[in-house]
Amino acid sequence: MSYIGRTPQSGNFQVCDTIAVVNDQAAYTMQVSSVDVIPETANHMLVSLNGILQAPTSSYTVSGSTITFASNLITGDVINFIQILGSVLDLGVPSDGTVTPAKLSGVTEGIKEADQWRLTATKTDATDITANLERNDTNFSVIGSGMSESSGIFTFPQTGIYLITAQGRWISNGSASLYMGLLIKMTTDNSSYVNVATVYDSASTNAYANTYINSIVDITNTSTHKLKFTRDAAGTQSQLQGDTDANHTAFTFIRLGDT
Repeated sequence: MSYIGRTPQSGNFQVCDTIAVVNDQAAYTMQVSSVDVIPETANHMLVSLNGILQAPTSSYTVSGSTITFASNLITGDVINFIQILGSVLDLGVPSDGTVTPAKLSGVTEGIKEADQWRLTATKTDATDITANLERNDTNFSVIGSGMSESSGIFTFPQTGIYLITAQGRWISNGSASLYMGLLIKMTTDNSSYVNVATVYDSASTNAYANTYINSIVDITNTSTHKLKFTRDAAGTQSQLQGDTDANHTAFTFIRLGDT
């Protein structure tokens, strides 16, 4: 990438603790805040001895956290400073408590809400599903606080973009054919519900069948934006199955991100 002026520099810049010279000694341990530090190479350092910058590899070498001068230092020599430059684009490790939520803005934080409910008893009438609903309690733990349900009306725990899925397991009653309909309905005024997704299908007699449906919805107000599900099938012969131990008919809510 081109820049006007100087190219921005990145690195984990650190100034080592003061090092006391020991007479007739060449090797010294480099520390920052009393903790050993390891430069990338001798070329990633600025070393001043007796007020003169030293040439890397010829005037000194490094191995781990140890700097070794080309000749033993004597009493009166002064190591003015050792500055470690770090690697290109190596920003180092932030100190504890220094990364604030503002610095993480725009970083994916993972799923905050995921919940799943199921029908616990078979339903045969073509009406809203208002009863026999429970949260999936088989090998599942809700993420976040989860959905609230009252008489089949689902309330969201927080605003956001949600993926809603519904699955239905159907069986024909006796010799009747299957006529299946499953709907997701939503209100934005806590009163009038409209279809946001529908699925219809049919099957032969004495059959099992499954229907799947999904929708992505934008929940901007948890007081007015709510959902419900409807069985819309012809006659009582097409049974929408429920179960307390498995997801025959189930509804899943996953928050994808902010509104």
